[in-house]
Amino acid sequence: QITDLGFQEQGITYLKELVTAIYEHQDGNPVVHYSARVDRRTWKEEFFNDRDGSHLLREVIPLSRNGDQYRFIHKSLLDYGLSLAVFGPSKSNEETEANPLLSRRGSTSSALSFENPSTENTDTADDKSLLDSPLWKRNLVGEQSVLQFLTERAQQESAFKDQLHSMIERSKTDKAARIAAANAITILVRAGVQFNGADLRNIKIPGADLSFGVFDSARLEGADLRKANLRNVWMRQANLRGAQMNGVQFGELPFLKEDSGVRCSTYSPDGKVYAAGLFNGSIS
Repeated sequence: QITDLGFQEQGITYLKELVTAIYEHQDGNPVVHYSARVDRRTWKEEFFNDRDGSHLLREVIPLSRNGDQYRFIHKSLLDYGLSLAVFGPSKSNEETEANPLLSRRGSTSSALSFENPSTENTDTADDKSLLDSPLWKRNLVGEQSVLQFLTERAQQESAFKDQLHSMIERSKTDKAARIAAANAITILVRAGVQFNGADLRNIKIPGADLSFGVFDSARLEGADLRKANLRNVWMRQANLRGAQMNGVQFGELPFLKEDSGVRCSTYSPDGKVYAAGLFNGSIS
């Protein structure tokens, strides 16, 4: 099968599928232990057996081997591979049609699913392939290296940016899209996209990182913002009526340290003076 298509293209496809499997099955740990006897009929066998030319494909990706242990030379290479699986560099339609990248399972959907933009909420063929994206399967908010790669991709590729907006829009009516939507809006905010006046009613983005985002006058009624990071976010005149905000993080708030516990406190009528009555009898 390796001779059927370009060796380089198959190597890239192998890399994307291997990285996706590593994140799915071992939480992104870049070290894989494989034993032909112990790991028969597991996900590892598909990538590390020597029967179908996999050993040749392993030679063209940044993997090192020590006995039964395979590892990526550096964790950033694993992260970059995942970003490729989400959305690869753009290609012309002519090149794509002339040289489709077949997946190792024999279909074009896996290899092309993250490179063809889909902005519709209907279950078209392109939309279904989008559902295979790692963005739908794993919360990447804490994966800083992966987010950096994807942020740069969003800044460079308008098609990818459209896909991210589509994921957010879909979450309004599809609860299954909430992980993808949280990832998508996190990437867009990091890429500098502003949401001033945006209609974000009923979006579902729990756990998203919106820190330093700009949402002035945004409509967020009924939005699911649970456990979202809103540190240093701009939300002047934003409408949050009915939004779910349990566990929202606003960052560290200013505080005053007193000599003992505070019994009561008050501001002066003009708001310029603050007084606190302490348990030790003093007024601060």
